[in-house]
Amino acid sequence: MSKSGNFREDYAVIAHRDDRILLVKMAGYTDMPWRFPQGMVRQGESPEAGVRRVLTDIVGYAESDYIRDTRIVKDMRYSKGDRSSPDPSVTGVVFAGKVLHFYVARLCCEESELRKGHRVQAIMFESQQNLGTFLSGPELEAFQEFAPDYVFSEDDMDRKMDRLQEELRARNKQYPDKHEKRRK
Repeated sequence: MSKSGNFREDYAVIAHRDDRILLVKMAGYTDMPWRFPQGMVRQGESPEAGVRRVLTDIVGYAESDYIRDTRIVKDMRYSKGDRSSPDPSVTGVVFAGKVLHFYVARLCCEESELRKGHRVQAIMFESQQNLGTFLSGPELEAFQEFAPDYVFSEDDMDRKMDRLQEELRARNKQYPDKHEKRRK
C-alpha cells in the first residue's frame, strides 16, 4: 500500500441484506459517485463502533447481526473531476484519496428504514452481479477479492455448495478411482 499525497484512513462498509449489497451515491463526486458507505477512522474508536457510526451518518441505520473485518485494505485515488468538485463538503477537495479498510455487516432493517445522510443523494441495494455497473477501481476489486469465500445468504450458500459439488465431480472424472484401476 503506497501512501502518496494527502490520504485519509476510512472504513468502507460492505453492508448487505437479503443477498443484496448497499450502495450510496455521494454528492459532489462526478466520476465515481456510487460507493460503499464510508467514513473516517477516528483515533481511539474501536473499528466496530466506527463502522456503526459510518452507517448511522450515511444511511441513518447501524443495527446489524455482525460486523467483521475483511482484512482487505486498498488505496483509493480520486479522479481529477472529483478532486476539483466545487462542493466544499467533498473530501476529495482536501484529500487526494483514501486508504479504505473494508468491513462487512449484515443489516437488520428494511430498505424503508434507511435515511440519506447530508452528503448522500441516493441509496440502493444492488445484486452482487451488478456491482460492476456502479462501483469502480479498488472498491470493486476489494469486493471481488472478498465475495467468493463469503456467504451472504442461504441462497448464496446453496449456490456455493452446488459449485463445489460440480468442481468435485469434475475432479473425480479427471482422476479415476484407484479401486477401478485395480479391478482392470
